[in-house]
Amino acid sequence: MATCPVCHTEMREQGRRWLLACPRCGFLQALLEPRFTDESALARIDVDMRREALKRLRLINFATVLKHLSHALGAHRRLLEVGSAQGWFLQCAAAQGYTVLGIEPDGVAAERTPAGLTVIRGLFPGALPDGSKFDAIVFNDVLEHIPDVDAVLAACAGMLAPDGMLVVNAPNRAGIFYRLARLLDRLGLPASLERLWQVGFPSP
Repeated sequence: MATCPVCHTEMREQGRRWLLACPRCGFLQALLEPRFTDESALARIDVDMRREALKRLRLINFATVLKHLSHALGAHRRLLEVGSAQGWFLQCAAAQGYTVLGIEPDGVAAERTPAGLTVIRGLFPGALPDGSKFDAIVFNDVLEHIPDVDAVLAACAGMLAPDGMLVVNAPNRAGIFYRLARLLDRLGLPASLERLWQVGFPSP
C-alpha cells in the first residue's frame, strides 16, 4: 500500500481500488496511470472548447496568484510554471515584469503559447537544463496530476533561489462540488466523482 507524501502514514482504499485516503491527515491520492505524452489520448480532447470554458476563470485566478506573489517577491524575478498549458499564466506574469519559462508535456497545448514566451516540451524536472534556478516555481492545477509528489517537491527545493517561493494552486476536497460528488457516489452514481478525478483522461 502507498504511503502518504504529507505525513508518511499508510494510505487506505476509499471505496475503489484506485482511490486512496490517508487516515491521519486526510490526503487523497489516485493510483490512475497518467498518459501526459499519449498523443492519441490528447487528440480526443477538444482544445478549443476547453480553452473557451477555462480562460476567463483562469485569468481571474492567475491575477490573484500574481498579486500575492508580487507582494511577497517583487517583480523582475525568474519564474517557472510547471504545466504551463497554453501560456496564459506566463503571459500575465511576463506583463508584470517577470522573466518567465514554462514546461509542458502536452504538445498541442504548448504550441498555443503566445509568441515571445519560452516553453520547454517535456516533464518536470527532467526536461529542464541542469543547474536551473528560479525565484518562483508555480503549479497551477498541476501538482495534483503528478504521481510522485515527494520527488517533485525535492526537485523544487533544489531549483529555488534562497529567498524563492513555491506556489501551489490546487483543488480542495472541502469544496461543494467534491462533497456533492462523494454523496452521489455513495448513492451509486459514480460519474461525477470519476469526472472530478479525470478517470480515463490523459492527466488523472
